[in-house]
Amino acid sequence: MFIACVTLSMLVFHAASQCSRKPVIFNFGDSNSDTGCLAAAMGYEFGYPDSFIAPPVACYKNLVGEDGFKNAIYMIDIGQNDLTPAFNNVPYDQVLQKIPSFISEIKEAMWCLTTSIQRKSVGMQGSACVRKGQGQGQGPT
Repeated sequence: MFIACVTLSMLVFHAASQCSRKPVIFNFGDSNSDTGCLAAAMGYEFGYPDSFIAPPVACYKNLVGEDGFKNAIYMIDIGQNDLTPAFNNVPYDQVLQKIPSFISEIKEAMWCLTTSIQRKSVGMQGSACVRKGQGQGQGPT
């Protein structure tokens, strides 16, 4: 067992030494992906020392450059805060009936996000998800 652990750790260190750059991960999500957890979602306030914000020290030292943004992993975690209240005190069969509408709303939000990013090329107005000359609700079908 000891030999297996030593061999495995050597492989991990060898693999890590082959990485040419540090991985960059951006996590966009609701309060469940935030380190604030329930406190962030419900607005709980904590006293000292948890609420103390220290002055920045070398805050620009490890910022991500252009290459980091291009090669980053982007995670989008949505839906949990939308689903939780809808499931509270609701029978199972009613929960199942609501799931398609939740999926549809998330799909619409993702469509809005991607078209907003591309708004210059598709003729969007500002940052809204309404195409020029068309009404709302022109999202995915």
